[in-house]
Amino acid sequence: MSIASAPEREPRPALTATDIALGGVVLVWGFGYVTFKVGQLEIPTGLFNLLRYIIATPVFWLVLFRSGEDWRLPRKDWPRMVVTGLIGVFLYSMVFASAAKLSTAANTSLLLALSPVWGVLVQWAMGRGVPAPRFAVGSAVAFTGAAMVIGMGGTRLGFGVDTFLGDALALAGSFIWAWYGIVAQPLLRSHSGTKVQAWINLVALVAFLLYQGPASLRFDWAGVSATAWASLVYVAVMVTVFGHIVWYTAIARVGPNRPMLAMYLIPVLATAFGAVFLGQAFSLPQVAGAVVALGGVALVRRT
Repeated sequence: MSIASAPEREPRPALTATDIALGGVVLVWGFGYVTFKVGQLEIPTGLFNLLRYIIATPVFWLVLFRSGEDWRLPRKDWPRMVVTGLIGVFLYSMVFASAAKLSTAANTSLLLALSPVWGVLVQWAMGRGVPAPRFAVGSAVAFTGAAMVIGMGGTRLGFGVDTFLGDALALAGSFIWAWYGIVAQPLLRSHSGTKVQAWINLVALVAFLLYQGPASLRFDWAGVSATAWASLVYVAVMVTVFGHIVWYTAIARVGPNRPMLAMYLIPVLATAFGAVFLGQAFSLPQVAGAVVALGGVALVRRT
């Protein structure tokens, strides 16, 4: 008598469309560190963010209209959409920019890379279960690799009194980013990532107009170079529109954990792009750190 064997589990594909799309976002956001820095050499941080959303918000709405999806928002979703726009977009943008100004690039990048850890802890606190051991190990490995890339570069880590406020803001920013991905999930179950981004960016734009509108009328825009304008357009269209649509579409499909883990790779790419475009050193130990970070992400990818 033969015993029927259990069907073999179908192997997970090496790469899915979601993985490839997230890889594109990592590249775009990694290069965004360079363009953000270049643009803010000539345009103050608050005004840079105001113009960023003046450009990005109509693009979000254009993409939404062309998709054919109903643009209207049920009244029950208004409170969550407004809170997400004010905290997840407006407040995060200001916290991130202030942290970058008041602390070192190394400190800021590493602290912001803690977002996946916050994401797991917030979900655990909300009663959504304990993360799998493979996820915890992979996250630790990926974070170690990111720390190697940042800490072994030309800009050394250095936490102290002079950077305390900026470091605290970067830590707060990493928590806001993780919270942002989790609190947006109910909206993403009912609406596309494009629709959610169109509405929350509209909320953020209104907040930025109230906050920076008067200052924009006093600024000497004629003195801004073509390079700074190009940096602004890249941040608005690629970092903000493309990056966020793909990011939250991925969260809607696979949940927040895997997309959040990609945050560990952004400092790696940012450091590499800094070496190419800003002349910053990129050493062999940093290459090893990049390999470690990729290994940690690959380990979690198999969960």
